[in-house]
Amino acid sequence: MIKLSYNEILRKILHISSLIVPLSYLFFIVDKESMLKYILIAIIFAFLIETLRIKFSNFQNIFNKYFGLMLRGEEKNGKITGATWMLLGWFTTILLFPIDIAVAALIFLSIGDAIAGLVGKTFPIFKVKDKSISGTLAGIIGCVSSVAILNPTLPLSIIIIGAVSAMFIELLPLPLDDNLTIPNFSGIVMFFADYIL
Repeated sequence: MIKLSYNEILRKILHISSLIVPLSYLFFIVDKESMLKYILIAIIFAFLIETLRIKFSNFQNIFNKYFGLMLRGEEKNGKITGATWMLLGWFTTILLFPIDIAVAALIFLSIGDAIAGLVGKTFPIFKVKDKSISGTLAGIIGCVSSVAILNPTLPLSIIIIGAVSAMFIELLPLPLDDNLTIPNFSGIVMFFADYIL
């Protein structure tokens, strides 16, 4: 068993708290255009912050002082933060897919990715670069159970297929941030699986 850093625990807690977005879309802001508008405003604000902290070292120092605990090393040095990638993941997923598939894909991102990271780093069994099969399996279980409870409009078979695809893409060492790839890839897979099955 490996002890997680405070930084990683905090990031995973924030990741899980992002569950508010798919649940808001499912229960409160069910209009796609309205949801996209709110997220787009957040994206514009996020890119303004990203630009300021990349171009101005004083702003970067202030940003790192207050948010440094939530940042990884490369993010502190100017790489786009996971939070901005997550906003982009929310926007593209809601834009591209029907609400039931979009909500499921975003729950996979919130719950599955966090569980995979926590379990994979704490109990790293069968490592694949910096990730592990143990985390992937835990993520699949978390994805299926959470979506089955929170968004039961999809058939269980589609939820399972989506969960496996979400955690498969999370496991791969791709250059794109998984806050973007997880919901979009699993959304595509569920969309076609729902059409075929």
